[in-house]
Amino acid sequence: HPDIFDYAVIYVNFGVYDGAINQIVMRKIKGLGSEQFHGVVPFDESQGYGSNHVLRSVIREDNINHHVNFKKQFNLANVCDFLHGNPCKMLLHEISHNWGITVGDKEGTNAILGIQSQDRHWSIYFDCKHDPLCKGVSWEEESPGIFSSGSPPAKLKYHPFTLYFMGVLKPQEITESFILISPKGDLYSKNNKLYVEGTAKKISIQDIINYEGARTCVN
Repeated sequence: HPDIFDYAVIYVNFGVYDGAINQIVMRKIKGLGSEQFHGVVPFDESQGYGSNHVLRSVIREDNINHHVNFKKQFNLANVCDFLHGNPCKMLLHEISHNWGITVGDKEGTNAILGIQSQDRHWSIYFDCKHDPLCKGVSWEEESPGIFSSGSPPAKLKYHPFTLYFMGVLKPQEITESFILISPKGDLYSKNNKLYVEGTAKKISIQDIINYEGARTCVN
């Protein structure tokens, strides 16, 4: 194959992989996470994959039959359910790992941002409108201090913050979002929804820039 591809995606029809993974090959962007805490530094290992500074990542998807045979009724309390049953959604999920989510600090009442969760996904407490990155939830305040997970949209879209990390949107094009600060941090499910008690803390893309630095491409 000519060396013209940004991504190499591998699908199999047998159980060789346990889940999907994005093996990032090259990333030349700063401002996507603290180098001290996340180890997110620009790097280029493309030549080890036979590419001359072109290939960005190799994505290994799991058994495609897992999606074809996915018959489970959608359960909003399982925030990853809306990804299953469609290999294209899972691919969107894995591709987005090229840019995130590695910003912010840990969750909690003392966190400066609190928007990062484990394994490079949005925090479940971040109102990210069902971003295809796992744990994407759209939170709605049903009553004072009580938030529930809203219904997923008909079409999944990347959150504007994610689009900023990708370089698609400028900071001035992005409105604020919020993170739920819960004194207990306990989620519970009821009537096929997730619930949590807490308060909403506004988060802007400028808050992230102030913490991580501006998104900058490097050679």
